[in-house]
Amino acid sequence: MLRITGIMMTAILCFLTFGLAPIAALPKPVVTCATDKAAYSPGDSVHVSGRVSSPSGQPLLDATVWVLTIDPSGAYVENTQELSGSNGTFADTFSLQLNATDGNYTTFVSASLPLYQTGNCENMFTVAPRAPPSDFAISVSPSSLKIGGGESANYTVLVSSNTGFKAPVSLALTENPLASVATFNPNPVNPGNASLLTISTSDSTVLGNYSMVITANGGSRSHTVGANLTVAAPFDFAVSLNSTVGSVEQGSTKEFLVKVTMWGLGAGSAPVTLNLLGGPPFTSHLFFPVSGSSNFTSVLTILTSGSTKPGKSYPLVVSATGAGKTRSVSASLTVIAASGALPFDFLVSVEPSSMTIAQGVTANYTVNVIAAGAPQQAITLSILNSIPGGTAELTYQGGLPPFTSIFRVETTTSTNSSTYQLGVIGRSGSLLRGSEVSVVVVKPDFALAVVPGVLKVVAGGSSSASVQIQPVGDYTQPISLSASSNVGLIAATIQPSNGVGSFTAALNVQVGSSIAAGSYEVLISAIGADGKNHTLRYELYLPLKLQTVYGPLEILSNSTMTGLAVTQNAISYEAAGEDGMIGFSNATVPVALLDGQPTVTVDGQTVLPVLVSKNQTYYAIDFTYTYGSPRSIRITGTTPVPEFNGLLPLITSVALLVAGCMFRRRKRRR
Repeated sequence: MLRITGIMMTAILCFLTFGLAPIAALPKPVVTCATDKAAYSPGDSVHVSGRVSSPSGQPLLDATVWVLTIDPSGAYVENTQELSGSNGTFADTFSLQLNATDGNYTTFVSASLPLYQTGNCENMFTVAPRAPPSDFAISVSPSSLKIGGGESANYTVLVSSNTGFKAPVSLALTENPLASVATFNPNPVNPGNASLLTISTSDSTVLGNYSMVITANGGSRSHTVGANLTVAAPFDFAVSLNSTVGSVEQGSTKEFLVKVTMWGLGAGSAPVTLNLLGGPPFTSHLFFPVSGSSNFTSVLTILTSGSTKPGKSYPLVVSATGAGKTRSVSASLTVIAASGALPFDFLVSVEPSSMTIAQGVTANYTVNVIAAGAPQQAITLSILNSIPGGTAELTYQGGLPPFTSIFRVETTTSTNSSTYQLGVIGRSGSLLRGSEVSVVVVKPDFALAVVPGVLKVVAGGSSSASVQIQPVGDYTQPISLSASSNVGLIAATIQPSNGVGSFTAALNVQVGSSIAAGSYEVLISAIGADGKNHTLRYELYLPLKLQTVYGPLEILSNSTMTGLAVTQNAISYEAAGEDGMIGFSNATVPVALLDGQPTVTVDGQTVLPVLVSKNQTYYAIDFTYTYGSPRSIRITGTTPVPEFNGLLPLITSVALLVAGCMFRRRKRRR
């Protein structure tokens, strides 16, 4: 028994000594793994590859490789087995589900083969929603308009970018009315900007409703949007009299009934105002009412005096004006000698007939009352209508004519911006006379403008423009002006920097000598003491200039321009700007520098159209291009310039001579 036990103990000891030691010493393979991308979208294919090698770097063939991938929740999305190839490599490809969870995914790779331990590798990748394709959207405002034949309709077409779309978009219109002209400005338009669609009709345009289609094309994408246009009979009107022949005694009044009939688009909203042309001398006249926005009848009263010469027929013309149109009707009035004492009559007139004031401001009208005939009678004045929330009063309310009163109309800061019709009525016994006036109430504000519209300034130089402030609606608040630029090499100041009412200030712009040629902006701000403010982005153009033997060469552009070079019969430079935007260049080139009709290439591609004008000395060359990476622009004449061929070797020789002298001087100093 003891012998058997000894033999067993010896066997166990031998196993521990010679059996476990080789296992502990097994080498561990080196496993590398990676995915073909760091980020994927649902539905993408994931390619996992790697290599199994010995610790010394030798490839291991036929290793069993397990590839396991889990999503953010720990669920398996891939679990497969591969064998390593002759060079130790392995690969696995699987597809993500279309509803794959967003987040971080982990791939575990393990490799095993005889006489080796198990080797491991981990790799992580992310899954995110698939970005929508780059595209643009188009909208139109308003979606529907109604105009009269012969009028124009304006729509704003906005092109917006989705997911970084930058290509220019071309616009076109179909289904617009026959005998109409449609234009887009600008066209094409860069995403993020708007184009103004103008549809001009004529008298021959067929009336009706039109469902138009605006088509936008750009970057292989196409979209449409609808817009409606109704072309109706245009606004018009006619004026007529109850009688075209009348008579009146000296010192008496004559009344005509004036009828105004309106029709077409805008009837009921467009005011028509009456006026009298001609008539007997030494008379006064009054329309009551003097205007209307829908069909109306007015009483035209003509008051003669004792000085009006009798026995003669005087022509009259009653004109009606509204919406830029004038219609008239003619009549005649015969003045006859008074048969006895002149009967009493009077007229009430108010001047001016219309005033425009700001909210919170008072308008003062002058009321004149004159009379003829006898016996004199007292006249009482009263007010017809009022402004909601405002007050109206007469400083003198009646007496024996002639007399004057002030008609005072006071508004408040809360009075609505609108046109109000008021009147002054005079009464004497059974006689009733009056006059109508209008009060236009607007919000007080101011307008900001800069003249000229753009400013050209050379690098290292300065230039100036005029900043103009114009009050609107009796604006009286002090206004402060300032100018700034986000480019450090541009300094802008305004003097004076403040003012009241209508005033002009000087904008002075100074640019650094190292600034690149191109276009820049100066932001001009105007702020009123009441907080009202207006800003204006004022554009500066810095030309690319070079003095040649034939005269100055100058290029203006909204691009940043560098690298101007002049060679035989050619001009070249680089233009840079925001990708997808439209750039333009205007080059003024001496004629002698480019022989023959100039052509333009951008990155080697011929540009069309190119607008070229020419006088005896210079070409003016205009063209556009789309930004991408900096564009290489080349302007070339059709044939070489003989004079330039002779000058180029001379210029080159002089340059080499100067360079040689400088090199020798530097060498001697050493």
